[in-house]
Amino acid sequence: MTFQDFPAINLPAPLLALHATPDGLWVGGTGGVAHYANGQWTPHIAGLPLTVIGGLATAEGWLFAGGMEGIARSADGGENWQLATVHGSASGIASIITSPNFAQDTAALAATLEGGILRSEDAGNTWTASNFGLSDFEVSALVWLAEDVVVAGTSGGIYRSPNGGRAWRAVDGTSEPVAALAQLADGRLLAALENGGLLVSDDQSANWTPLESDLLRDLPEDAQLTALCVAGDGSLLMGTSSDGIYRSVDGGVQWHRTHEAGAFALAADRAGTMVYAGTGIGLLVSENSGQHFEQAPASPLHDLRQLLIYQGNPLVYGRYSGALYYEAGWLPVEDLAPPLSLLMIAPDGHLYASGMDGLRVLTEAGWIALAEGQAGYFAQMAFRKDGMVWACSHNYSHLFRSPDGGRTWETSPTPFGVLPLVALEATDTLVFAMTFDPRQNLARLWRSSDAGVNWQRGAEVRTPWPVVATCSEPAIIGIGTMMIVEQPNGDWNRAEVDGLSSFLVRKIVSMGDVLLALTTEGLLRSEDGGNSWTLVDADQFDIGSEVIMDIAVDVQNPGDLYVLMVGGQVRAYRL
Repeated sequence: MTFQDFPAINLPAPLLALHATPDGLWVGGTGGVAHYANGQWTPHIAGLPLTVIGGLATAEGWLFAGGMEGIARSADGGENWQLATVHGSASGIASIITSPNFAQDTAALAATLEGGILRSEDAGNTWTASNFGLSDFEVSALVWLAEDVVVAGTSGGIYRSPNGGRAWRAVDGTSEPVAALAQLADGRLLAALENGGLLVSDDQSANWTPLESDLLRDLPEDAQLTALCVAGDGSLLMGTSSDGIYRSVDGGVQWHRTHEAGAFALAADRAGTMVYAGTGIGLLVSENSGQHFEQAPASPLHDLRQLLIYQGNPLVYGRYSGALYYEAGWLPVEDLAPPLSLLMIAPDGHLYASGMDGLRVLTEAGWIALAEGQAGYFAQMAFRKDGMVWACSHNYSHLFRSPDGGRTWETSPTPFGVLPLVALEATDTLVFAMTFDPRQNLARLWRSSDAGVNWQRGAEVRTPWPVVATCSEPAIIGIGTMMIVEQPNGDWNRAEVDGLSSFLVRKIVSMGDVLLALTTEGLLRSEDGGNSWTLVDADQFDIGSEVIMDIAVDVQNPGDLYVLMVGGQVRAYRL
């Protein structure tokens, strides 16, 4: 069935979170989560409903990951993920730590960059804001000491909790932004300030004093401290934003630089000699407690998650990686700089791109601006064959309508409230949208029969899965474990699925008379307009759904299915 394998795409990927274990390293970046051991990468991206991973932790068989969309956990080493319920703001997870007594109390804490600290008491299934006494909600670092003492580093200094993160109190004399915290081998605590200063505490963080260090004299003014970790031999490693990685063997008084690359994150196997550094271009590995680092093989954690077929060739893109088009080799799409919020092909074949610079369309003359800046920065878009376009602003506050392919727009406040709009689709007679409430795990359908002027609230579905898949011809919505299909009389019926007891829908594509649905458990096929689905025989494909990121169909050749796999591999099948 395979008729073409495209060269794998290797892109530099910023690595933002590291968590070392005896059997290797868990790594988080802009594209998700991967495991690194013995020089080999194992990505765990497909099915992970998170991007830009900033925090990782493991405890008692659980793997926790925190990203821009919240927190997820896995009980099987990242093969399957469950999105946690978060009561509070989970925007920008910076750190996750678990209780030293996790086996008994199943407690964990997460630091956020906007919402303070989240606490879980059920092994990460649910999280609630735990900010009593906390006056600074930009939290960058957490350390859980013995007993119930927890230390938090914030943009306004250090906070201390004597009761496992339930309540906090600011530590006197600490008011500068904290970049990182670490507990030294002798039990002392070290805090790295963003401006290059170091603080030390020898009484479980109750009091802090400046630590005189030669690093402060030598560090360039524009270089900020970013990370701390303690190696297995007791030496201390420090990461900076632009001046390299430093090592100290006397508790932070004297330092020498061991690598010139800036580091976002550091981690060490405390029982061995392995030290790892996450940088803007990949992973550095040291086998001698940070004395010397080597570049690891390129990670698969770029955020190339979406696949389109443009003018007969595959086009892949990610929010931060930008867009690449295949034409006798992978080439960057010219004049299209990230970050990208959307890249879509309209029914007339034109390519539309939306991002912080606004909305543009690609023509024979090149990219043409349709809406500048925030006016064209969209989270969702939908097209109809007659040239009508609908869009939702990136902050979900406004809806946009255009009768002429995006050249002129009408704007109105959204009728959906402040909830994220996770899907927007249009048929010949209907426009429908889906919102998702992460606090209640609730997806809600909205529909309009007058081209988006008025909206009616429809069905609600309980699901922890924030991904909604849609299809316009026929009109289908895939939510969590169900697919609902519009009937000729306008009613919506639930589709029958044969061959899977549990699955989560990720993508629906039309191949003419045949429909395919990508789920977390495999590919489904329908030949009756989406009313019934059967599992595609896995023997027809030489890859499993656990490594599929996206699927797409060539509208000019509907029998050709293209698959984007983790790590940037594209494969084409003729069905």
